[in-house]
Amino acid sequence: MLANSRDINFLCTACGKCCDSQPQISVREMYSLLDDFVMEASLICQPTTVPEAFRRRHTPAHAAMGQMVANRAVELGGLKTHSIGGVFGYGKELVVTLAGNALGYPHKRRCPVLTSDNKCGIYDRRPATCRYIPGQHLVPMDQQHLAVGKFRELHGKERCDWSSSAPALVRDGVIVEPTMTEAFRVAESDERGDGLLLQSLLDEDLCLTSSEGEISISDFVTQCLQTHEATIPVAIFTMFLDDLRSHGRLPKGYDVPYFKEVAQRQITLCLALIETNLREKDKAARSHTEMLREHLRVNKALLDFH
Repeated sequence: MLANSRDINFLCTACGKCCDSQPQISVREMYSLLDDFVMEASLICQPTTVPEAFRRRHTPAHAAMGQMVANRAVELGGLKTHSIGGVFGYGKELVVTLAGNALGYPHKRRCPVLTSDNKCGIYDRRPATCRYIPGQHLVPMDQQHLAVGKFRELHGKERCDWSSSAPALVRDGVIVEPTMTEAFRVAESDERGDGLLLQSLLDEDLCLTSSEGEISISDFVTQCLQTHEATIPVAIFTMFLDDLRSHGRLPKGYDVPYFKEVAQRQITLCLALIETNLREKDKAARSHTEMLREHLRVNKALLDFH
């Protein structure tokens, strides 16, 4: 059950158990971590009102938190639109958000940058989402006890210290730990920035011809509306940002290399990860290796694109 207390103490013991997948990242963070993760740009859509089917399958507290997340996605600048078929049917109000997508290991329940001794390999550069764990920036600041309660429900059996002697984390529903409070602010700012970036891309209605054929931002959005999520390799997405930059429309705050540099850096990373998989001779890693080879192919083709 979710914790009811609006006052929660917490101490991370650095066990690494909650680092069981790749992190959620913003577009800004995606470009700062190009040498650490194989990347895609991602569009995700969700209903602005939690569906009745979801409410029936979950507790009232879980459903309420789901609605908070949808409300925050709208509040922080997500694109409001309506469904056009596919998984959501027709005419439902949706919110679409843009983010970075760090690809993980399909065969392992661990973050790709978690070291063999379960420590973060990029701790000083880790994304905001990792800094505000066990909170959640898509839950309102004054309702963080619900997000932390959900985390505790999922990871309560790990080595986290929830005792009264642990440092204060949440007071009256609000995270009070300074590092996490700052991470919350950064994540919120990034979310707003990515909303503005998506709107700028749609305003330009860009259509590019790459080594993978013709692709447009409107096609990207349409695919998302039909399937819940759509992704494109970061180097191809960067071509859209290069076009925005050439027209003086790239929003401030985005330190974006040109697409061929992005492709080269992703190639270097893919080759290193493929070599590791082959050296370890883990049959379960085959799907991961094939995914890496596909990203390798796409990025190599972009190097030859003019």
